[in-house]
Amino acid sequence: MLSSCSLRKHIPEDKMILKKNKVKIESKDVDFTKYDISKYIAQSENEKILGFMPLTWVYYKTDDKPNNKIISWINKEVGVKPVYYNSELQDRSMIQITNYLNNIGYFNSGISVEPKNRKGILKLVYKIYPSQPYIIDEITYQINDITLAKYVEEIQAQLPVQTGDIYNAFELDDMRDVITEQLKNNGYYYFTQDYISVGVDTNFNAHKANINIIISDDINSTTQEVKKHKQYYINNIFIYPKGIPNINIIPDTLQYTYELNKRLGDETYNFVYSGNPRIRFKTFENLIQIKSGQLYNINSVSQTYKSLNNLKIFNLNNIDFKPITHTNDSINLLDCNIIIVYNLRVLWQVANQVLQQVSHIVTKTYSKVLKYLISISDMVYSVNDIMMKMEK
Repeated sequence: MLSSCSLRKHIPEDKMILKKNKVKIESKDVDFTKYDISKYIAQSENEKILGFMPLTWVYYKTDDKPNNKIISWINKEVGVKPVYYNSELQDRSMIQITNYLNNIGYFNSGISVEPKNRKGILKLVYKIYPSQPYIIDEITYQINDITLAKYVEEIQAQLPVQTGDIYNAFELDDMRDVITEQLKNNGYYYFTQDYISVGVDTNFNAHKANINIIISDDINSTTQEVKKHKQYYINNIFIYPKGIPNINIIPDTLQYTYELNKRLGDETYNFVYSGNPRIRFKTFENLIQIKSGQLYNINSVSQTYKSLNNLKIFNLNNIDFKPITHTNDSINLLDCNIIIVYNLRVLWQVANQVLQQVSHIVTKTYSKVLKYLISISDMVYSVNDIMMKMEK
């Protein structure tokens, strides 16, 4: 049943079953693997078990009996529909592999496909002939904002792309992410990766590439006015321990102040709630990593999310920021709103555990008291018996 011969007689004459895609790299000195290439092959192989295709055989044997419910069920639930060779998907695979090789610096590499057809069962061998990769010769930065450029300069040595590396478009994209994170950790709340573009100048003969990182200024979408990106500081921190209050109810606002340290001074949280908040305000001292008076920092936001989620008694945690309009244009401020809601399921589990522990303690205490009373009762009866004997 497992042999290829028993399978071949079911394959239509104008079709070929794709048994295997194989990748062969005609060079050992490359910066990619067969697996990297295989991810860009568009057509999947037929499902195999120990090199055979028994489930495809089951599909063929049960496909011509649609009126038999059991056989029809086997066909749909057990059998695997055959994958026939598709020349369009082969062409697409070659285009995708070419694009991938270009993106990792192996421009103008050769690709061929060698089909091995054995009476309707096909194996495709994708042969890769790598070109000489392009090496990054120089990286330059085009940044008009001096302050912003300073923050980028701080991390240049840690960026994923350096001179001497093989050109890699994926790593250049990662570099845009790293620069964006650096700026968002230093107050640039509205900065996004879209402001960063990459120019590439290649030298065909020398197989070298020069990279130019361009960070454009902010542009007002309405007036088209070009201006510097704004840095934002955290103003007030509002915590909503019971979610956003009902609009028909005026909530209470309580200021909780504690000392961070001698250098940073005090921190104040504004708790906004209706009714009993049922929380210990002190709990949030170590949970909230966002600090008023400091530059907006996306890592602090992520750490705060993580701390709140680890507590488990809250869910639907949300942190958002609202820019504050004020007369001093030289300082840009953000109010921070931390909205949390109790996880009722966890609270119920905790309450149930507490009740069980209390019940256990009460039962244990009652048992000890009862034993004590019984022992006293026994002593009383013993003394009474002695006295009665003495009277006799």
